Amino acid sequence: MHHSLEELHADYARLLANLASETLEIHPANDAGCWNVRQIVEHLTLTYRSSASVLQKRLDKGRPTQTRPTLKQRGPRLVVLWLGFMPRGQIAPSMVAPGADAGSLVDGAALADIMRAELQRMDELLTLCERQFGSQQMATHQVLGPLSASQWRRFHVTHGRHHLKQMRRLGLSERA
Repeated sequence: MHHSLEELHADYARLLANLASETLEIHPANDAGCWNVRQIVEHLTLTYRSSASVLQKRLDKGRPTQTRPTLKQRGPRLVVLWLGFMPRGQIAPSMVAPGADAGSLVDGAALADIMRAELQRMDELLTLCERQFGSQQMATHQVLGPLSASQWRRFHVTHGRHHLKQMRRLGLSERA
């Protein structure tokens, strides 16, 4: 896996390692409208799956996207890809929004393993796209527009760090 994604996952794995399944379900300030740890990690894994799907479609077509960034996409691209900042308060698209129910209760270590598997699958597809299409913009992100492999990785690192800060604000870094 690319070193930037490996480092991101290692930070999550350390934070999640000793968390019991019950701890993962605690909402900040007991506000069910705020995501708990499990929901944050579920959201991230859904974004990895969504990106993997977009990348697989490009591989299946055998060519990179032909679209160019729109004027509307240029602002978010600057903020996220160049400044490395993910604005707070953005609503997640429904396809990457976590479920409200816990489903099966897993502990933090198992959740980190699930996250790693999805992150690794996405990165393998990024590597295949990079080999086939080079360093050009290859696939389109729904908000940021067409991205190269390095830009996709930068997006996911910036996005992951954004949610890691949320988890640390819950005081989890002291427990892990």
